[in-house]
Amino acid sequence: MTEPGAGYFFVLLFVFFPLCAGVVAAVTGRGGMVPLGLCAVLSLAGALRLLAGEETIRLVLLGSYGVELLLDRAAATFIFANAAVCLAVALHLRHGSGPSLLVPVMTMLSGTANAVFLSYDLFNIFVAVDLSTILGFLLIRMGRKPRQIWSSIKYLFVNNLGMIFYLLGCLDVYRHAGTFSLSALSGAPLSAVVLLMGGLVVKGGLFLPGLWLPEAHGEADAPVSALLSGVVVKIGLAPLLRIAGENEAARGLLFVLGPAAALWGVFHALFEKDAKRLLAYHTLSQVGFLAAVPSVGHLYAAAHGLFKSWLFLSVGRLPTRRIAALSRETVSRSLRVALVLGSLAISGCPPLAGFGAKLRVMGGALPWQEPLLLLAAVGTAASFAKFLFLPRKGAPFASEDAAEKELPPVSPAGGMAVSSRGAGFEDVWLGAALFGMGLFLGGFEAKEIVKALLVLGGGWGMFALLRGRSLPLSRSLETMENLVGVLVLFLAGALLGVRTWFF
Repeated sequence: MTEPGAGYFFVLLFVFFPLCAGVVAAVTGRGGMVPLGLCAVLSLAGALRLLAGEETIRLVLLGSYGVELLLDRAAATFIFANAAVCLAVALHLRHGSGPSLLVPVMTMLSGTANAVFLSYDLFNIFVAVDLSTILGFLLIRMGRKPRQIWSSIKYLFVNNLGMIFYLLGCLDVYRHAGTFSLSALSGAPLSAVVLLMGGLVVKGGLFLPGLWLPEAHGEADAPVSALLSGVVVKIGLAPLLRIAGENEAARGLLFVLGPAAALWGVFHALFEKDAKRLLAYHTLSQVGFLAAVPSVGHLYAAAHGLFKSWLFLSVGRLPTRRIAALSRETVSRSLRVALVLGSLAISGCPPLAGFGAKLRVMGGALPWQEPLLLLAAVGTAASFAKFLFLPRKGAPFASEDAAEKELPPVSPAGGMAVSSRGAGFEDVWLGAALFGMGLFLGGFEAKEIVKALLVLGGGWGMFALLRGRSLPLSRSLETMENLVGVLVLFLAGALLGVRTWFF
């Protein structure tokens, strides 16, 4: 098969097949989890085929006015992560039932995400990202609880506002270069780059403009939260990494935002008592690791998709989302194993994928970034020690403070009927994928293993010191009106900071 022919085949496989399968499933109301699972398996096979080869395929349709696609290793890695997460969610949904449109919307979201990962022109990215925002909105509100409906509205409003700034940046680039191709960004106006980055930072949940994320991920049903963290935030981050590869100012902005986001998310997670919100804050933090070193961000994105989706699916099967209250509940041994392995993976324990991914990030970090990212890594280990050392049934129950009493009494699966159970096929799949990717990334030198174990030990020591302590943190920045103000101030500050840095 010729390169263009192979490129068209992969576009059909990754984008058009999931979109068509989702539409057919929505219209007919049949298929169960089969459309999502089948598309995930086919995309997984196609992504592995691209990763096994060395070729890069570029497709240009209709010249500078049309669609430009790039099938390279970075795109294949994002598609692999998307397919792996969707397959795990499909396997998870075998054990329960949900709204009739749940699987069709998830399937269409999978194809839309792949369209973003393959796109190499600004306007095509805008269209695909906007479509993914609508599909994400439908998924968050699928449980039909008042908190979920409000979270979905906030998600839709804030993300659409961000994409308006992004569209203005697109038009500015086209006015100067006469093309929407990302290759034109090397000489793009600084104002255009900041507008583009501002819109995508919101969508990717990076630092303060991404503060819509804790509520949306925390309130959505567990399978939806797994997709939001494992796939949806990558829809904003993949174009960010592409832009950073083409523009020095964008790259410099990510160098600063990455460590800041990593520390911000960890600080909030350390004192969080709600299991789902803890995971949501760590999506904010892990996105920071991903953005801090754009050249290896795609590898960290794949590892993050695997362990974070596993953690969300596992926490969704807990009898309560109040971490301290688990001493009064029964947690099966197999579920504890899933939580332990997922927590060790995100903490960077060898030989799981989190170890190799963090090693690549630390290896590419700037000297001033290293201590900040190391501190965030220790904080990550401390946060997830809460799952590693879950209170056993019958252990003394810590008294609830005011913040914990306000946690929503949400059932594990929200509006979806998924039984509280032990291990399933999704656990086997994600565990195998984390071990496999960890072996692929490598880095098992004695010095690096000792460093990783020291980070884990430091994190667990921090957990022991902070255990039982409470620090009420304000969530005022997460309100809709403040999010809008944060976005505007972020754009102004980014423009001023980049001008000062480069000029």
